[in-house]
Amino acid sequence: ILESVEDGVLVLSAAGDVMLVSHRMLSLLGLAKDDVQGKPWRDLSTSAPNYMALRDGLRDDMQGKQEITLRVGGEERIYAGRRRSLLSGKGAVTIDKGEGKQVERKSFSVNGGMCPHCEGMGTATDISIAEVVDESKSLNDGAITVPGYKPGGWSVRLFSESGYFDPDKPVADFDEKERHYLLYAEGEKVKINGTNITFDGLIPRIRRSFLSKDRDAMQKHIREFVDRAVVFTTCPECEGTRLNTAARSSLIAGKSIADVCALQI
Repeated sequence: ILESVEDGVLVLSAAGDVMLVSHRMLSLLGLAKDDVQGKPWRDLSTSAPNYMALRDGLRDDMQGKQEITLRVGGEERIYAGRRRSLLSGKGAVTIDKGEGKQVERKSFSVNGGMCPHCEGMGTATDISIAEVVDESKSLNDGAITVPGYKPGGWSVRLFSESGYFDPDKPVADFDEKERHYLLYAEGEKVKINGTNITFDGLIPRIRRSFLSKDRDAMQKHIREFVDRAVVFTTCPECEGTRLNTAARSSLIAGKSIADVCALQI
């Protein structure tokens, strides 16, 4: 089942569990991906108003589009929602492999052919390191330029007291391992002041704190930071084709569906 509200998409299994949820849908719900992914859609552990409105509005028996009122940025907005079944088609496909050909039976569905990295958009968000870190400074001198990250504050202490860095060394002098922890580490366990803390680098923290939220609901200085720091690039996984590996590797007469779509009419 595919349930969508404008550009917010939710894919459910036949049993009603959430198989895929887009960033826009998470933003509308006001929930994190871990709160939704793999869980029964109609029994999520939340009473968030937008979730309740979407759950009740996207009914099992609905036909066509349904108007659903959601609260975004403190205001009520009307969205058009729709629900439809995604039926997998199965058939024999000739697959070109090296110098030979082999007939295989493949199963395809709408969500099955979509690139999981960019969620079928063909583009991916990247974060400009220059907008989040001043490499000429140390952590104690204010190297992190993300809103809310002030020297001496908890968000910076999490980094400066993690044990991964010399907080007085300029970021430009960090080695490869230190840069990895500063920017990309996820789920590391550290102890600060005797308390066990889960440590994440700046990039996953920014994605979780800023990019999963509705831009219009952000404070002005946060919105301006996101506009500066976030850039859109061609998805490195699917190279802009919007398809996953299985869909890209299935060839007919030596061409994938992406190759055929790129041809001029």
